[in-house]
Formats: sequence, C-alpha cells, structure tokens
Amino acid sequence: MQLTDAEWRVMDAVWRKHPASVREVHEALLEDTGWAYTTVKTMLTRLAEKGALSLGKDGTVSLFAPLVTRDAARRSAVSS
Repeated sequence: MQLTDAEWRVMDAVWRKHPASVREVHEALLEDTGWAYTTVKTMLTRLAEKGALSLGKDGTVSLFAPLVTRDAARRSAVSS
C-alpha cells in the first residue's frame, strides 16, 4: 500500500489515538498543516477505501481505526 506524505500524517494521528473521529484527527493536525476539516475528512475516507483504516459509527459520529500497523505500512512502502 502506497501512502502519500499527507496520508502518512493522517495515519500517524490515527495510530496515536484510535478510534478517532474526523474532528479529533483534524485537531491533531491543524496546527502543523492548516488543513480544513473537509480535507481531513476526505483523506480519512480515502484511506478507508484503500483498506488502511476501518470506518465505524458511534451514533452520527464516524470513527476511524487503523487496519495496518505502522511497521506493516513502512515495510510496504520500502518494498515498493
């Protein structure tokens, strides 16, 4: 699985605290990236579509959790 630099940042936020809502990931990244909430939401959705994250619900809140470990993602990136 190939991850862009931006996707690595999002994954890192989810690896640090999961499951995580879009708002939690956005808050974790905002100071360093300045990304809009909608940008983070789009990236989380794409990572779920790639199979890197699971998407669950708690009422109306979307919660994301990693499906791959940090080490597995690194190995995949190195082998590519």
